[in-house]
Amino acid sequence: MTSGNDEIEIRQMRPDEQETVVQLVLDTFAEVSVAKNITDRFGSINGRTWQEMKTKTTGEDVAGSDVVLVGESGGEVVAMLTITYERSNSVGHIVHLAVARSTQGRGLGRRMVREALARMKSDGLKYARIEALDQNPRARSLYESEGFEEIGLQHLLFRAL
Repeated sequence: MTSGNDEIEIRQMRPDEQETVVQLVLDTFAEVSVAKNITDRFGSINGRTWQEMKTKTTGEDVAGSDVVLVGESGGEVVAMLTITYERSNSVGHIVHLAVARSTQGRGLGRRMVREALARMKSDGLKYARIEALDQNPRARSLYESEGFEEIGLQHLLFRAL
């Protein structure tokens, strides 16, 4: 890890940070979002932009997560990660991982993933799941370097009715 990364504290998100966390996801996922892919192809959906769609789904995901971690530097949230627990199968699912563009390439995403894995393990889970779009090779490379293995490909299809 490069210098500066150790100054970032990883901690549980506070309730008043949800809006900040959602905005971080919007900023980070501008080029790798299913919602953006849909609106790029079909235009606005029911009058909503991809940002409006992503804001709604991310807010719901954050509110419904078992764990929401943030990376904080100098009082600013610069990373976030959400985990949902599927306890009946002993699986933790990392749903979102976002790192501010200004702090990317410094190992923070890796630290967030490792913290999530440690949290899942300490909470008694035995498996971890994460997904990445093909158009996000950096994420996929990170996840594979942390021991995740591809188990299948899913094609996301969409059409107007």
